[in-house]
Amino acid sequence: MGGKRNKLSWSDPRRIKAFLYENIKILRTGHKCWQYQGVISGCGYGSVWIDGRSEGAHRVSWRVFMGRIPEGRLVLHKCDNPACIFPSHLYLGDQTDNMRDCRERGNHFGKLSDEDVKAIKLRLLDGEEYNYVAQIFDVSRQTISAIAHGRAHGMVAPEIKIPPRGGGPLLSEKEVKEIRKLFGQVSLTAIADMYGVSRRCIYDIREGNTWGSI
Repeated sequence: MGGKRNKLSWSDPRRIKAFLYENIKILRTGHKCWQYQGVISGCGYGSVWIDGRSEGAHRVSWRVFMGRIPEGRLVLHKCDNPACIFPSHLYLGDQTDNMRDCRERGNHFGKLSDEDVKAIKLRLLDGEEYNYVAQIFDVSRQTISAIAHGRAHGMVAPEIKIPPRGGGPLLSEKEVKEIRKLFGQVSLTAIADMYGVSRRCIYDIREGNTWGSI
């Protein structure tokens, strides 16, 4: 299955969908990934031959099930399984997201069990600080932020919805000082993502609307 010369074309998306359905195995354990059964690259990603060129199977899945991929955007995995093409396990990001995910997954994601992740989400839902939770589970703050935002372990306890953090009291004085050192070096959006708060929260800190005495 998944041979290179399958004569698929973007002009017939229904045939592409049928091809994908014929070339997946739904894993019965874990997060029920759609494991691509066609050609797999050395990096573990699936490959589909369309209109005379090789396309990433996960990108093909996004295009036919979810819609176009904006220029400069990447299709990334929530499930940490590069061979998975389940649309619900994919999301759009950029190279910064990709590098961050690689760094976080390589350093910390493998050491957390599903039970750990659920416990982390419950603690965040109760309002515990990211740094505190990170220390308890011996992972980085960025890993906790990735879990909170659904970039990591998104399929674990999806019923636990963690609201965005947007107020000064949810940040410690130490964190605010760290944030101030990042201004001019990192975008407001990136800082907000790192600390698990809204962009507006970071903007207000920069403008002195909150934490003005720090």
